Amino acid sequence: QAEDGIRDIGVTGVQTCALPISAAVSVTGFKASLGGFVTLTGDFGFSKTGNDIQVVAQGASALLTAGGVEAGVKDAEIALMLPAQGGVQMQASGTPVLTLPTTFASVSAAKVTVAYNNTANAVDTRLAVGSNSAPLKVSGNVAQISVSGFRAGVADFVSLSGDLALKKDASGRVLAVGQNISASLEA
Repeated sequence: QAEDGIRDIGVTGVQTCALPISAAVSVTGFKASLGGFVTLTGDFGFSKTGNDIQVVAQGASALLTAGGVEAGVKDAEIALMLPAQGGVQMQASGTPVLTLPTTFASVSAAKVTVAYNNTANAVDTRLAVGSNSAPLKVSGNVAQISVSGFRAGVADFVSLSGDLALKKDASGRVLAVGQNISASLEA
C-alpha cells in the first residue's frame, strides 16, 4: 500500500510513491481579524504544503481601522503562511486605502504595503494556491502598514508629505512614524 493511498492488487510488499500530495480549498466571502491588527476580507484559496498552510487571495482587502483612521489596501494580492512550527506570516499589497480624521482636507498615498509576522523568522518566497500566487516577503516580528508617497492637507493651510509606517498599539491607538516628512504652510 502506498503512502498516498494508491493501491495495486497485483503488487506484493510495500509500494512507495514520491508524488507530492496537497489539497486546496477556496473560500468565498472570507473575513478574519489578524492578531487584532488588520481585518482581511475577500475570496481566499487555502492549501497545505508539507506541514505548512498557505493562503493566497486576489482582489481582497487588508485594513487597519481605529477611530477615524483606516489604512491598508483593497483590490489586493495577499499571501499568508501558517508555518508548521506556529505563527502567522502575511503580506498584502494593492490599491492604497488611507482615511484620516475629518480635520484632513485631503489625503493620498502612492503605495501601501501591509506586513504581519508574529514569528522571529523573516520570509522571502512566493506562495501559490491553484492558479493564484502572491509574494510573501516580511521581516520577523513585524506588524505594520508602510505608506510611501504620503500627502495630506490639514485644515486647508498645512501640507504634509513623506513616508510613514503605521501600527496599532495595545490600547488600539494608531501610531505613525515618519521618514523624509516635510510640512509647509499655505496661504
